[in-house]
Amino acid sequence: MPLPIRPAPVTVGSSTPPSVGPLEPTSKVTRMKGVDAVLAALTKDSIRGVAARGFLLPANAKTEQWLYAYHTGNAKEMNVLSAPPNNKLQLTVTMHVSGHTNEATKFASDPNESFSLSVTGPDGQTKSQQVKVGGSPGHPVYAIAHDIEFDVSKPGNYRVDISPSATSVGGYVEGRRYNVHVGAANFFKPTQAPAGYKPQQGQTYPYPIDEMASLANDIRRG
Repeated sequence: MPLPIRPAPVTVGSSTPPSVGPLEPTSKVTRMKGVDAVLAALTKDSIRGVAARGFLLPANAKTEQWLYAYHTGNAKEMNVLSAPPNNKLQLTVTMHVSGHTNEATKFASDPNESFSLSVTGPDGQTKSQQVKVGGSPGHPVYAIAHDIEFDVSKPGNYRVDISPSATSVGGYVEGRRYNVHVGAANFFKPTQAPAGYKPQQGQTYPYPIDEMASLANDIRRG
């Protein structure tokens, strides 16, 4: 689903400072339309108290992706439907600093605030790098976008973690971890909610949610 396009008036910074690492793209990245709108929505989420999280936006391949509600303990799921050029998958990671302790501006203004991005392949090997948020006192940056690339020539399951510097890898997997599936035999098969299903009061919605549709709704809602 394409994302709505609109100005992002509250976004302070849209791209991270240059960095060097094993996940840096080896060729020019053409980002999907709507990245700035996503950053605007994530900035607002940060300011109003949402815990730090990230979203993967495909740049050079077609994907389908899902997320789960908080407290399910389930990571996000992504199927790579088309092979990227030279089997080098490029993704734009959009992420925002934590607001769940009502300290978003503190984190957004800290020059040391960063995210750890890591990809673990089917062979168990992990590539990681740190990405600075880029804020400073008087110039807070709440949400950022950073492009990454990794080889997906081997069919299987890849794990992508997006971890803010204040936490360890593996926390809040519903918002910070993706299972990326390459090869039709490895694809995630979502379970659909029964017709007319509504969770009981106090019950967590247990079924996967179309992530791009959810993002589009967040952007429209503002």
